[in-house]
Amino acid sequence: MCPLVAGLLREDGEYILARISKIAAAAGAPLASEHCKPNLYIVFSANPDALLKAWNKRDVWMFGDEPDQGGTKIRKFLNSNSPIRVWYNAELYSDEGAPLGNMEGRTNLRARATRIVFNETRDLTSALIMVDSSRARGVNFIQLASYIAMLGLAEIRADADVADAPSILHLFSRSENDRPPGLSSWDEAFLKALYHTEQTDKQQLGEIKTTMIEGLLPK
Repeated sequence: MCPLVAGLLREDGEYILARISKIAAAAGAPLASEHCKPNLYIVFSANPDALLKAWNKRDVWMFGDEPDQGGTKIRKFLNSNSPIRVWYNAELYSDEGAPLGNMEGRTNLRARATRIVFNETRDLTSALIMVDSSRARGVNFIQLASYIAMLGLAEIRADADVADAPSILHLFSRSENDRPPGLSSWDEAFLKALYHTEQTDKQQLGEIKTTMIEGLLPK
């Protein structure tokens, strides 16, 4: 993972970057070296709609080349009124880590007949997290960095329902006095479990739940 923060004063941007990197390291997410090519773009703007539309015109690969990245999905992202919105680009890889592209009209010649592992996995290649500065008021940088880290380290659906789980994902769905102050132990356990289980394993979801429970139990 190689994060880049833009749209903030240098000191503030470095704080956000350092905190996200610390959360990633604690979870076990692979961090790139200091001089790396960014693949996690974190952009702050008071006018994100105009910025995104201009960016989209300039960069034809902004939304990737996957066949499922349809116009409806793109328009929904561009016209979102969420304080923080995220776009994920992903590709398919074989269980050995070889890129398979979008697999349209192609066959994975290394596929095996098995009920234990997936022959292909969908891995993120880049993510764009757009922060609407005017809508994200009332939260501090600790809360923002924690929320952004969750979005950047795990592919979170925009309509994800975490119910009553004590998570930073409630940041913009609760009243100001009831907002989570930062990453909770539940969030930390989830991220650590995500990065310490095998994505190719068909039982990964169950292993994540088990690992989370073990991590949350009192020592």
